[in-house]
Parts: sequence; structure tokens; C-alpha cells
Amino acid sequence: ILFEVVDSYASVLRDQALIEIQRRSVDSYQRQVDQARARERGGDLTRTDIAQAEAQLGIIQTQLAQAEANLQRSRARFAAAVGRNPGELEPPPPLPGVPPSVDMAFRVAQAESPTLWQAILNERAGRARIAAERAERNPILSADAAIGINNPTSIGFGGLERGASASATLTIPLLTGGVVASRVRQAIANQQALAFTVEATRRGVDSQVQNAWNQSVSSSEQLATGERAVQAAEQALTGVRRGFQE
Repeated sequence: ILFEVVDSYASVLRDQALIEIQRRSVDSYQRQVDQARARERGGDLTRTDIAQAEAQLGIIQTQLAQAEANLQRSRARFAAAVGRNPGELEPPPPLPGVPPSVDMAFRVAQAESPTLWQAILNERAGRARIAAERAERNPILSADAAIGINNPTSIGFGGLERGASASATLTIPLLTGGVVASRVRQAIANQQALAFTVEATRRGVDSQVQNAWNQSVSSSEQLATGERAVQAAEQALTGVRRGFQE
């Protein structure tokens, strides 16, 4: 639930930013189409140039529609996880507890992963069931004792006497028809299957940690690359504006 809240929160902010970018792109391409039409009327451009500009505008409008649909989907996820629609969301703070290295991430996952610990505890319960089934072969000693007052004659209350009794029973299973042995073998097989599940779960947790770490590194690199691309685009825009002014 906590992961879904964080993921949907970040998704809403991401989709809102993408919509803002797409809307600015639509405005920019719309101006380009208007300028191309004006230049076509002046004989500077052909109808093919206008068609290409309109096609590019249509692509950007399609991307804007897809971004708006993604935002509605993210808002629905947010409402399902949190219980209300998202309002004005603040930028998320840095995630706490992120391991500084992938090796530390592996160690933390091995020590704290609830999925892995569930598999480990199930395997321990399987070993306990083996011991319980083997205990069915052991002798059973039961004891019983009683003390009270009775009346041997059953006439009046003059002949009341105190009485006490005790008994012990020793039960030794001799012939079980192979039932106990069969249950022990079944418990051993179940414990072995649970041990394999522990190993499979451990490998799955390691794979998830590796994928999450690689995705985090890739996202950081994409963010840095995107920031450099924005700076280059801003410089190019400044140069184009100066060219038009001249």
C-alpha cells in the first residue's frame, strides 16, 4: 500500500508536468503552422510544407491526448490507494533509507524483505512438522488420579469414607500400517519443497533489487541528459530569436 501511494503520487506529478510540456509544444507548433500558411500565401512555401507542419502538429496533439489519459489513470490510482482525489501536490522529497550502494541494497533486502522472511518461516514450520510426525512413533505415557468421598452402603450419611485412586497407561505403537512413515516422508517432501521456495524467493528478491537499482541509475542518467538537452535547446532558441530579430 505504501509503495502504491508513493508510485501514484509521483505518477500524478509526472503526468501533470508532461501535459504542461505537451501543451506548450502544441502552442508552438500551432504558431508554426499559422506562419507556414501565411508564408504559403506569400508564395514562400508550398502546400507540401504546410502539410508537413500540420502532420507534426497532429502528432503533438495526439501525444497531448495520451498524456491527459495517463493523468486520469494516475489520478484514479491515487484515489484508490489514498481514498480521495489528489489536490495540489507538493514536489516529493528525497526517498529516505535508500542504500548508498547496490551491495548494501542486497544486504538490506536479505535481512528485511518480508517476502523472503515469509518463505523462511514457512520452511521452519515445515521442519517442525517433520518432528511432529516422527513423534507419533514414540511411546505415550498418561496418568490419571482421583480423590473423593463415597458411601459403600448407600444408606444415610453415617458410612461416608474417603477414597483415592490412581492409574497409569503406557501406549506403545507397534503396528501402524506404514501410516506414520508415510506422513513423515510427506512432511520431509513438503519441507524440501519449502526450502526450494526459499532459494527461489531469495533469487527473486535479488533480481528485483538489481532491476530497481539499474532503473534508478538509468533514471538519474536520463535526468542529467534531459537537463543538458534543455539547456542546449534554450541556447538554440535564443540564437533563433536573435536571427529573426536581425
